[in-house]
Amino acid sequence: MDNAIKRTDIMLFVFWLVYFMPLALLRSVKGIEMLGVLIRSPIVLMALYSSYKNWIVCEARINRFWIYIVALFIWNLTCVLVNSPGKFGDYLLDIYQLFEMIIVLCYSFRQRGKDAYRALYYVALIYVYANFLTLMIFPEGMFTSSAGSIRSRVQWLFGSKNNIPIYITLFSFVVLIQERRRATSKLFAAVTILVSIYSSVSAGDSGRMFMEGSSTGIVTGFLTICTAFLCLIFSSKKNVERFALLSIKKIILITTALNIILLGGVSIPVIKTLVVDVLGKNLTFTNRTFVWANALEYICRAPFIGHGLKTIVLFTNGATSTYSFVLGLLKSCGIPSVLLLVLCLLLIPYSSKRNYQIFLIGLFEVFINGLMSQVDLKFVLFFAISLFFMAKNTTDAAMASDREMSGIQFFSQSIENE
Repeated sequence: MDNAIKRTDIMLFVFWLVYFMPLALLRSVKGIEMLGVLIRSPIVLMALYSSYKNWIVCEARINRFWIYIVALFIWNLTCVLVNSPGKFGDYLLDIYQLFEMIIVLCYSFRQRGKDAYRALYYVALIYVYANFLTLMIFPEGMFTSSAGSIRSRVQWLFGSKNNIPIYITLFSFVVLIQERRRATSKLFAAVTILVSIYSSVSAGDSGRMFMEGSSTGIVTGFLTICTAFLCLIFSSKKNVERFALLSIKKIILITTALNIILLGGVSIPVIKTLVVDVLGKNLTFTNRTFVWANALEYICRAPFIGHGLKTIVLFTNGATSTYSFVLGLLKSCGIPSVLLLVLCLLLIPYSSKRNYQIFLIGLFEVFINGLMSQVDLKFVLFFAISLFFMAKNTTDAAMASDREMSGIQFFSQSIENE
């Protein structure tokens, strides 16, 4: 049994190490993404084979959550095929990688239960400190690249100032849920969070400089520190669950309101003060407001099926990214894609448990990042699917406990009758 557990951990460690491969490698080594797929594929097949009897879609009733996930993938693939057939192969590879993540997350929960993120925890530690070291050793960046940007930016292990925060968010929250409430564990988790946040807020346009990172990176960094304080200081489950204020519906409502404010509310005095005085940015968010206005115009031309992955110049500076997760999804795949994603999120069961609440904040931070960056869908689905499994495991455990109690009561009554 011990050997099986060790093999499982090693297998999952390799998978996550390759799955969250640093952008520096993806942007500088040709063909490495496909090499990563080849390395992961045997692990995915083993995970699928090992858990096929318990696989969630093989249960008596298929959960609607998975139906909407599959519908989302099919719709997005259809939009890309219709509007940009030349890029269908690349997008099909992206969808395959999302399926990889789903299968391995399911396998992790089936095999490891509450310890499902043990392997990813060690991967997160390696990447957090490795990225920090690249900032320290290369204050002016490891190299420059225009990948994912309208101009060349300095790059570190996980890309430029706009890329690093989303990876840091995911790694930080994995570290938080693995914290074991021992004094040494708390101290190490606190140091790791501070190191990760420093990396996020210090990655500037032209080099390392504290508080020169992206605006969303600074905001999410602050939220992560607050979450870490709550988890590490008030570390008991009861204390954390007592502060359970978020839910999926609240996250959707808040994110929708923030998107509306950003897209049309820069003239509001409070917004001006926050942007200019607090964050030290200009009111156009580095010309993003012009990009968003032009993106909305293109979205209105094909609101239902979108434009696929066509390269569309959205501003005179050559910007082709919408710099917004929601606008990016609308531009590529239309309104149905966003609605299907929202339906998926609304079907996630609620739980007040510690790890669920921590990951809810993580999902919220991903959407905060998505306010000004075209965040990859895999980060949203990582937290969404994790929340689904966390809630399902809690429900299954409660049902098992109820069955056990019913059995005990039945046995007791049988003895009394005798």
